[in-house]
Amino acid sequence: HAPFFTTSSDIVLSKVKALDRINDLGLAYAESIQSLICLPCKIAVASSNIHGHLHHTHKGSGIHATKAEVALLTATLDLLPSLPQPTKESIPAIPGLEVFKVLQCTICEGFYKSVQSMAFHYHKSHPGQSIPKSFSIVNGQRLDNGFHATWFPVIVPEEPSPDPSSPSHIIAQLRTAQKNHNQQPLGHSLDPRRVNPWLQSNNWLDFLKDRDLSALIDYASLPKANEFPRLAEYVQALFLASSDLLDHTPELTLQRINTSDPAKT
Repeated sequence: HAPFFTTSSDIVLSKVKALDRINDLGLAYAESIQSLICLPCKIAVASSNIHGHLHHTHKGSGIHATKAEVALLTATLDLLPSLPQPTKESIPAIPGLEVFKVLQCTICEGFYKSVQSMAFHYHKSHPGQSIPKSFSIVNGQRLDNGFHATWFPVIVPEEPSPDPSSPSHIIAQLRTAQKNHNQQPLGHSLDPRRVNPWLQSNNWLDFLKDRDLSALIDYASLPKANEFPRLAEYVQALFLASSDLLDHTPELTLQRINTSDPAKT
């Protein structure tokens, strides 16, 4: 059989193709642990469990990889057959895994997410020791929720300065401006015969007062073909930003958002 690659350029090309393929599978390569991260589940997956994880956990999602393909990806990316043991030393946060605030034991190098877990740890590992009233809090991650659920400390890189032209930055600016505007008192008296409650509630009258009428008409007109070339992108980003929490919102909360009477849903 011919080898998968024969030259250094072939190796690079094969790795690029492998990385593209794992992205199609909803996975990401974590070089620091030589393993893959399942992005929807936000857990690390050992190479020996990739096929089973995709087949059982994501069955029906359209995501599929044969055992032969997984074996090729494993060889190309040099993946470890099992997940590594977590370190007690702080390491850079692994992209794709959630970062939590965890408590650090004052006696050993254990990390736990809640006071209750820490109390159980003291009872089991440090019997007779009084539980401190406070603990050091650090950023922590864990590889999965099962056999590799041990927390380990991580270093979260500082976020770079936002791009002023990015949709997320513009949306944040608009929200801040709206919040500041809503907190400002109305600077004029309202005539209830000319201003209905709906206009009062949305503050349009206060925003549009003393504006030039021709400018307002221009604002309300549909944009021309060469105006606001990134408008569709910003609108889509606004929609995605407003709906990205739906999959993680509790069912009862969604019911209350959908209707004032949860019993109707």
